[in-house]
Amino acid sequence: MNNKEEQKEEMITLTEAAAVAGVSTGLFALYVQFSPKMGNVWIRKDDEGNDVFVPKNLLNLMVEPFTNKQFWHPRNLDMNWLFLTASALGVYTGAKAIKSNLNK
Repeated sequence: MNNKEEQKEEMITLTEAAAVAGVSTGLFALYVQFSPKMGNVWIRKDDEGNDVFVPKNLLNLMVEPFTNKQFWHPRNLDMNWLFLTASALGVYTGAKAIKSNLNK
């Protein structure tokens, strides 16, 4: 195999990236909903005490790192969707490259 073919094997496909990002986003949504640090982000109580689904709160939290520097402090990285998703993609890509190199 030539060098370009080897590099292509180590890269992730768009489908893989979407799957990793989707799983990462799902885990992030569960984490912020049930975390003692944050909690009740996208399922909240309304004025009558009923649980209501408020996806806009989750979306607002996900885009907050683009405008709020506090989300980039090490103590807040667990609430930073962009950081967590990029990290998940990096770990997946690294694991795939290591697996590819071990199979040579």
